[in-house]
Amino acid sequence: MEFIPTNQRKQKVCLDGFMYTKKITSKNQIRWQCVKRNNGCKGVISTSLDLSQVLNTKPHNHDANTMEVTVAKIKVDMKHLAANTRERPATMVSTKLAELPAAARQLAGEEETMKKMIRRIRKSHAPPVPASLSALIIEGEWAQTSGPTTEPFLIYDNGQESDSRIIVFASPPALRTLSTADTWFMDGFTTVDVAYTLLQRKTHDTYEELLHALLDKCSSKELYPNPGTI
Repeated sequence: MEFIPTNQRKQKVCLDGFMYTKKITSKNQIRWQCVKRNNGCKGVISTSLDLSQVLNTKPHNHDANTMEVTVAKIKVDMKHLAANTRERPATMVSTKLAELPAAARQLAGEEETMKKMIRRIRKSHAPPVPASLSALIIEGEWAQTSGPTTEPFLIYDNGQESDSRIIVFASPPALRTLSTADTWFMDGFTTVDVAYTLLQRKTHDTYEELLHALLDKCSSKELYPNPGTI
């Protein structure tokens, strides 16, 4: 007997190729009903309150399907990864589908539907959209790179109170690349993106502060850029 979460954050029981959701808890037992009850299945099991024993069962009107159980568990894994990692939806879906036997992949549904599910879950876990730039706070996972080993990504923010907000993102490998480049391109005219910036204004002073921020961060990592052209 295995347990997986439902979309309503309750428990679903997986047993011998069938799946059940909770119907009622009585004084001595919990009664679970088949997930296909809407298709007329009367399959039921009763378990002890501590879920350690199956006390009795009622037969189903359909065959057991271990593949459906496997697919359900894979989808639970995807939902967990969607909420707790920043892995690309396409990569996540292809990786998890590769774990399924070929016969089970059709049961998983359309790949695009699964990608939409991942994006929807991510959106529900994202911080609220700030009403103004002064309300924007970048911290925690949003200030780091994604992947198995996270690294600092937010390298400069001149603060919520600034009337000329400057926010700069760059990973440590990107800074190393930047430090060896002879020519720096800005405003999107580049073949290799190494730093991303949000500039509230685009004045001479803004760009000067941006460049000092990049140079100071490089210097703190013992990197010393010396571009000939910017």
